[in-house]
Amino acid sequence: MFKKLKPIIDPCDYMPIDMIGVKVSYKNNIVFKNLNISLEGNQIVAIMGKNGSGKSTFIKTLFGIIKPIEGTIKYNNESLLPRKIISGVSQNNIFLRRNLDDNLRHITRISQATTFDEQHISHLLKFFGLSNLKKYSARNLSAGEKQKLAIIRALIFKPSFIFLDEPSNNLDKQSIEKIEEVIKNIHENGTKVFIITHSKKQSKKLKAQEIFIESGAVLY
Repeated sequence: MFKKLKPIIDPCDYMPIDMIGVKVSYKNNIVFKNLNISLEGNQIVAIMGKNGSGKSTFIKTLFGIIKPIEGTIKYNNESLLPRKIISGVSQNNIFLRRNLDDNLRHITRISQATTFDEQHISHLLKFFGLSNLKKYSARNLSAGEKQKLAIIRALIFKPSFIFLDEPSNNLDKQSIEKIEEVIKNIHENGTKVFIITHSKKQSKKLKAQEIFIESGAVLY
């Protein structure tokens, strides 16, 4: 286990997460009419469902990125989840036309972090096997390497919660296996992981709690 990845704040401090009577609209369409769900425990959470079923909307609502038009969300009975303890990786990651090191430094600048933690970044690059590419152009990385770099960016501030939107999408078998190993390591170090995936097989490999989204309903 790579202890340097341990989150600063234990996610258990904000569990369970309760969604009570939550109604969500996205682009003028009602996606969820009456969500009632409670998430607890330390398992990886796999969110599954067909394209367009609302998986990404569910995650964004869960973490306060999208505000519900009705209902409440509680984090261990608190109504707010500090943004600094949440991080995520989308399907389409954008990198600067610079090397890996500059891309990571840019994240600390725009987040107004006081310092760039050289040691922590070095540990992350080594942990993900990218140390030898530190001065390499981020845009010239392979798909698997770009996904790892995106996850490193998400882990810079040692978040309590991280959500990954189809992190193995368009990757070859070897890269998928590496990403799954990374997800396991993040989880084992104490970060609560939420992953959107179409793969039942992947969910089983990660020993995840499965949530299925269908026709505006959440089943688990």
